[in-house]
Amino acid sequence: MLYSWMSLDNNGFISLHAEQTLQIFGEAGQKAAEKGLASEILDLKTMKRIAGEEMAADRLFIECTHICEMEEGVPELLFDSIAALHCTGTEVYLTDVCEETGQILAKRLEKAGVVCSSKRAEKEGWRISVVPEGKAAVTMEQADALIREIHKDNLLILVEDGAKGKQLNIRRLLQDGEYCLYYFFYLLAMKLVREGLIPEQEKARERICLAADGEQAAYMVKYLAGLLHVKAAGRELLKEKAEKRQDYIIVRDVVHMACEMDGVRALISRAGARAVGAACLLDIHTGIGARGKIVSLYTINLEKGIRRRLNFYSQKGDF
Repeated sequence: MLYSWMSLDNNGFISLHAEQTLQIFGEAGQKAAEKGLASEILDLKTMKRIAGEEMAADRLFIECTHICEMEEGVPELLFDSIAALHCTGTEVYLTDVCEETGQILAKRLEKAGVVCSSKRAEKEGWRISVVPEGKAAVTMEQADALIREIHKDNLLILVEDGAKGKQLNIRRLLQDGEYCLYYFFYLLAMKLVREGLIPEQEKARERICLAADGEQAAYMVKYLAGLLHVKAAGRELLKEKAEKRQDYIIVRDVVHMACEMDGVRALISRAGARAVGAACLLDIHTGIGARGKIVSLYTINLEKGIRRRLNFYSQKGDF
């Protein structure tokens, strides 16, 4: 089983760091989860699991972000996997590779007669392209665009219409084997740290509590709290005992309007605590209600479309 494997139009993607983090979390739970997020060494166990899975794609992107070292035997196994994919005609692109790992892989590939090219990205590590003869490699810009589309498509395809608008039925999706949801939880956890809602240092997270707003959010909070080593609370617990000294981050699967979270905010403020922001997988921004700080994996900005339509009709004299 792979957590981060996603595909779109014969383009595949996998994240090495996410695979290792989620494997550690799955095996050892919350106790070892933070170690997984902070780890920069790719272990042999993770690489063996990845190498044992079939990843059928004409073009495969392997993200190496946060991987600075590899355990003994990992570079050889990674090389074998790339060489095997190359033999099947698959284009392989490694992104954000640390310089030392990139040099080791490039030398091994060249020694085996596999042509590859490497280039330093402006704000990342090295990009290594292994493209079969007769095929043209995609540019860095094209690769970034394809990776964004893979993520966007694999998230939005899980969204469905519910009684109150768009929703993600997380419980059913996980039961149905949509394991990429775990990867989206991982991405949201990393983004919460990157954007400052969650402190980088674990010792500074004692005041943080994730507040689940809704049934689906409760499943999200379970994994997010585990990955980040922070407290978690549902609406019922907030009603009984919201803690004054806590800083709460409200979690939803989808945010349609900021005012949807007013009920949870009221419970938090009534206890004298603070709601410092919100987190969601999908933010459908309508421009209604005070926004505050919302960290989302993907945002659909309806306000821009509404404004364009209003401007269009006002210029026609229909308003």
